[in-house]
Amino acid sequence: MSLTLDVETSVLRCPACGEEPAFHPVGDGAAVARCACAEYPLAEGVLVTNPGAVQDQLLEAVRRGDARVARAVLLGNHRRKTRLIESLGMRLTFQRYVRHRALSEVVNQFKLRPVLERLAPRSVFSRVAAAAQWNIYIRHRFVQPPMMSIVALLGLVQGREGLVLDAPCGMGHLSFLLGKLVPQRRIVCMDLSAPFAYATRRFFAPDVGAAIVHNMNNPLPLAEESFGVIFCSDSFHYVENRRGLAREFMRVLRDDGVLVISHAHNRLHRTAYAGYPLSPAEYASLFEGYHVRIVPEPVLVDAYLNNAPLDLSRAYDESELNGQPYLHVIVAKSPEALAGAVPPLRGQLLDAASNPRVSGLYHMTRRGETVVFERRIPEGLESEYAPFGDILPPRVTVPASAVHGNNGHLRFDNERELLEKHVLIDVPEDF
Repeated sequence: MSLTLDVETSVLRCPACGEEPAFHPVGDGAAVARCACAEYPLAEGVLVTNPGAVQDQLLEAVRRGDARVARAVLLGNHRRKTRLIESLGMRLTFQRYVRHRALSEVVNQFKLRPVLERLAPRSVFSRVAAAAQWNIYIRHRFVQPPMMSIVALLGLVQGREGLVLDAPCGMGHLSFLLGKLVPQRRIVCMDLSAPFAYATRRFFAPDVGAAIVHNMNNPLPLAEESFGVIFCSDSFHYVENRRGLAREFMRVLRDDGVLVISHAHNRLHRTAYAGYPLSPAEYASLFEGYHVRIVPEPVLVDAYLNNAPLDLSRAYDESELNGQPYLHVIVAKSPEALAGAVPPLRGQLLDAASNPRVSGLYHMTRRGETVVFERRIPEGLESEYAPFGDILPPRVTVPASAVHGNNGHLRFDNERELLEKHVLIDVPEDF
């Protein structure tokens, strides 16, 4: 594992002193990055810049060359299950790595979420219900409207120089899609959670230029004007220091670059989510002096479904934006960066699909000479995303002769068609 970024190593900066840390190898792919004021541990291809107990424990493990403890510190709550899976000789896959899978299946099979949320002690059972929903969310992320809307903007990476930032990266779904369009070494992924940064590099984008654990309420550990595109997906409204983060994003953005804040919650609409959402006008005010486009999320979902170009020159009036619960905020330093249409890349992503698997939102059964895929949307997703009923066909039937077994995985003669209908989804090999 490389101990520094694969490209443009000078992009990394200490957020405190601004100096580029020098990496000192320790062994087993681990290193200590030292600058004038601090030391940062790197293990399992993940660099931790957040001060606190995790960083301290990781530094101690890395210094003494204890790769096993270092990995356990990174994995956090996932460490015991991961150790059990591997001790049984099983392959660590994303599905096994994610917590609460069995719990989520039970909760949704018997529609227990409303029941659990009413049981006493309510705080405990509400967390149980939330854990079950989180598992569904993270496993079905590729076929959710928020992710579909981001795909409509992925054309911004084409022909644009510089690195691509995915911050926060979550468990790596967007980095995986970006890796189909640009070399993974150009991607820098960042998240507050060490297990998430690990999952991104382990399962979704193993060749990313850097995976960084960082609290985005603080200055970013990145050099100025390094990134051609920045994606901040489904998270900006959770950051307390939103004005500071907006300044930091524009600091590291190239003059010809574009910032995308996707699925930003509108505070003018009541939702079940926590966080600190803003109104459309308040989002725009964070980027005064720059060129801002705010687009309703349904516009992007429609562009994705129709594989149509997206016109960023259109300005939506205030009342139209105020009426939308979810928005996408697109910012550039130069007006030329927002000129012209964003080309649709959905077809390119489908062409690049290498591991089509049956979506978790469908149940497959054989009936005589046919194979039937029946839609089974979990209750939580169905209630949260009303468009699911229109986006996903309720039933798809194919000839049984079109389905083949291949090394334990099913392959289909008409994979492209099934991918377009979301019956199949392209996932990493370890998914």
